[in-house]
Amino acid sequence: MIARREITIMLLLVSVLLIGSCAKKTPPTMTGAEKTTTSIQAVEGDIKAMTSQINTTNASLNQVIQLKGTPAAKTAFDAYSKNVSDMDKAAAAFIKDSDQMTARGTDYFREWTKSGETYTNPQIQQLSEERRSQLMNTFSQIAGPSSGVKDRVNSYLAQIKEIKTYLSNDLSGTGIDAITPVAQKTINDGQQIIIDAQPMLAAAEQARAQIGEIGAATGGVSSPGE
Repeated sequence: MIARREITIMLLLVSVLLIGSCAKKTPPTMTGAEKTTTSIQAVEGDIKAMTSQINTTNASLNQVIQLKGTPAAKTAFDAYSKNVSDMDKAAAAFIKDSDQMTARGTDYFREWTKSGETYTNPQIQQLSEERRSQLMNTFSQIAGPSSGVKDRVNSYLAQIKEIKTYLSNDLSGTGIDAITPVAQKTINDGQQIIIDAQPMLAAAEQARAQIGEIGAATGGVSSPGE
């Protein structure tokens, strides 16, 4: 009886270990297409959040101008100050994620090019190259303009921070009047960023759909850029 019980306990222990081993199984590594799609999706969200925050920041700065010389100007300035901080965070997320997206996309297409060189069938090689070129063109419409948009975002961010510093030292009606031309130009610069970001957003949606289709089809399977 004792021997039989010991065998039963051992079998139970083995079963527990096997179940634990299955539970801890490492999930499949993301393919290059999946990584690139994830990065594009992050940038999409960043663009939407950032452009929304630019609108909010501009509105709060305009409110300070409109309320010059009144007690409510201080409340408007406090709201503007918070929006400057929120804009700083939104800009940082966009810049970080767009840099990562560009790097992942570059790696993905570089690996695709390398794998295309291994084909011995010229027709298959041509088909691969045509497909890669098509997707690279769409991707470049995001990655290419992102550099210029990032520069303008950094410039806008620097301006709204300096305006905040100026107003924190002089929130009088005269002080607000003096900074108004600079503030209005900064508001216009912010609106231009929103305009410039729209083609990027449209290209991101298109690229995410196309590359995402590849990622979904090859999920868990080795693919270019993995």
